[in-house]
Amino acid sequence: MEQAKWEGPIRGVAVGVMFCLAYLAAWFNSLDQWFLPAGVRTAALLLMPYRYWPYLLLGDCAALLFLRLPGTAGAREIWAYTSSILLPIFVSLPVAAFKNRFRSLETQEKWLPILAISLAVWGPAHNFLINKFLGGPPSAANLEHFYRLAVGYFLGSLFITLPVMLIVGRKRPMPKPPNFVRDAIFSFATIAAIFLAVVVPEMIGDYLRAGLLLLMLVPMILMTLRHGWRGAALGFVMASLAIAETLYSFNHEGAYDLPVFIVQHALVIASCGLLALGHAISSHYATARELGVAEKEALAASRSSFLIAERILREKALTLEEMQRHIEVERKRVVEHLKAIGDFEGALLLNNEAVAHNSRFGAHVTDLYPLRLERQGLNAVLNSQEFVDARAGGADVLPLLGRDTSVLSIEVQQAAFRCAGNAIDVLSALQPRAYVIKTRVRKGARRCGIALIVTVRDPGPSQSSPRSANAALELDARVKAHGGIVKRRHAHRISLWLPDTEPPVSADQ
Repeated sequence: MEQAKWEGPIRGVAVGVMFCLAYLAAWFNSLDQWFLPAGVRTAALLLMPYRYWPYLLLGDCAALLFLRLPGTAGAREIWAYTSSILLPIFVSLPVAAFKNRFRSLETQEKWLPILAISLAVWGPAHNFLINKFLGGPPSAANLEHFYRLAVGYFLGSLFITLPVMLIVGRKRPMPKPPNFVRDAIFSFATIAAIFLAVVVPEMIGDYLRAGLLLLMLVPMILMTLRHGWRGAALGFVMASLAIAETLYSFNHEGAYDLPVFIVQHALVIASCGLLALGHAISSHYATARELGVAEKEALAASRSSFLIAERILREKALTLEEMQRHIEVERKRVVEHLKAIGDFEGALLLNNEAVAHNSRFGAHVTDLYPLRLERQGLNAVLNSQEFVDARAGGADVLPLLGRDTSVLSIEVQQAAFRCAGNAIDVLSALQPRAYVIKTRVRKGARRCGIALIVTVRDPGPSQSSPRSANAALELDARVKAHGGIVKRRHAHRISLWLPDTEPPVSADQ
């Protein structure tokens, strides 16, 4: 219990010490126009929980005191202590407001450039005012220094915060466009080549130098267009680092490089626009992925519902077939009885009625569920008189059937049978003399399925009906649920393709 009581403070002190060391390391590798300590402060305050903030602020104060106390005396000591305490507190206020307003990492990514701009103005402004009223260094209390520090504060904030956000959000589900690593390596190689072209020559003109540095923005633009926010973030980090590494001087008071500063202006403007554009692209990626997943789930559910319905109809058809067998046995017994008592006319009449009944029963059962499909295949069903009686409505059916459909799964053959019936129902509004059904079966390594074409002959005037309209809706739903497409539909013909992704199942199974 005692150990748990001190675990939090010990961890907080460790965080504060690490922050202080990181701040000092960043400061010793910075210029006013590329101010890395701002990024360390922004990333830590933005991504660490509030319970660690007191330790972060203490570490920030310690780092500033370490930098400002040496060499100060008298009134300047008041400035050193006061500024080291006030500056971290004042700078943390915009970050606190930002975290309270945007709580999720996704929204923070979207509005991060706004936070960087706010801190780029807010931080140097308080530093300027504190130095002005408390007698700080003169070089830190003029507008030129303020402007350079504002640009450096913005670049430093994004340079540290963006990669930290990429690492923190790496496990968050994100759209993953292809070839991200390949494009990142290509962009890095391009920026590295431009960097070498700038730093290797002993003498290079300022205009040529600035022009080459501006070319580093091109990979950032391409990464943004291809990979959204992640591409923009990574492109900015690579370009910003390469541009900053071309600075000739580090750690000199008032060090300043005008050509690079002009390029950094362009980088500031480009980063604001490209990060916003990248987030919009990523949002569209995410929306498209969610819609795609939802559509796949809906199609899978629709396909499952069709399969369940087929199983239910199959059980009913088997029940009806068993009942028909019992009726047939009883009919034969009655016929034999009538013959035995000499009523041959009654026996003949009963046989004739049985033939008509069997024809109607066969059409009804075939329409309900084609049991013959499992035994003889789709072609046998489409070529049967029962199918004509069930679906054609008095018209003729001319089957022009392709190769044996036994190479296809039962599921696809069932779907093709239903689609043929739906297509006939759709075209029945034309009241044709005949329907022509063509099938083409393809069984290969890359493509497997069945093409179905239903055409009418001698059509009459179109008379739309609820049956035709409902059949059109069911046809589209069934084809889409099975991953197929209606290739062509016009007044006299319907053409569709049903792929087969399942191995054929024998009737014994």
